[in-house]
Amino acid sequence: MPRVDLTHDADDDLEKIFDHLARFDAKNAAAKVREIHRELSVLAQSPMIGRPLSGDIRELLIGKRPHGYTARYRYTRGGIVLILSIRSQRQG
Repeated sequence: MPRVDLTHDADDDLEKIFDHLARFDAKNAAAKVREIHRELSVLAQSPMIGRPLSGDIRELLIGKRPHGYTARYRYTRGGIVLILSIRSQRQG
């Protein structure tokens, strides 16, 4: 089964998401970050589920617009799903 890893940039993105949400509701901020992690874990079972972008980059939609997120990732030959970035769907 593939392993899901976050790059340093993607980890920073999650921290920024948490910090932004925590300004309004800290309890829900933690729940939202847990939800994002749960959705990313789906990639361990189905790494090709995201829509293809350019080259070997794929994109997973998490949640529903306008409050959802997109995770860009690469599935490596070594069986690793490498999360490159996590952004609000509003950011694109």
